[in-house]
Amino acid sequence: MEKLNTVESADPGFLGGSRVLLFQYKCIASSLLLYEAERASFLSKDVECYKHFRESVSFIPVEILESYLDDLMDLSISDEKLFLKKEIITHENKLLFVVLYGSIATLLFVLLQGRMLLLAACMLSLCFLLFAPEWYRSRIYAERRLKFARLLSQEINRRRGKDHGSQNPLYEAFNWRQFFSSTKPSQMPGAAYELWH
Repeated sequence: MEKLNTVESADPGFLGGSRVLLFQYKCIASSLLLYEAERASFLSKDVECYKHFRESVSFIPVEILESYLDDLMDLSISDEKLFLKKEIITHENKLLFVVLYGSIATLLFVLLQGRMLLLAACMLSLCFLLFAPEWYRSRIYAERRLKFARLLSQEINRRRGKDHGSQNPLYEAFNWRQFFSSTKPSQMPGAAYELWH
């Protein structure tokens, strides 16, 4: 809890300057980050991680959870304002940079050999690889926020009595039956559309 109090919002006017609301947002963010860290463990279990998340936000009113969810779905609001800032360094990111530096080395080698056709192909590949890491990073951040949104939606639905008995936060994300039923589809695909487009 002491760590939460040391974090300040990047925008002093965010949340209207309310200290209570600011603290509640920090608590929600802390719970989401803890859930993310637990899920990253190889031996983690979805149900246990979700149970810990529920316990950590049990004192947060559902209206505040809904407000945080709305802000989370708004990509114009940065992770810093939502206290979710985190450097994402994955094996995929490292691989992209290795490939990038390897391509530069290959380009220099081809340039020294004087092979123009191969040089042109390497230049096109290099241009693609220069933009690939940033594209991949933006995709990672969008996926991360969507996962958090699903988790919050699951908790909000549980409190609102719309849980349908599901205890797994991934239930809604992989509920394939909705695609084969005549009932109205859930609003989660719409949320996904908003994030990805």
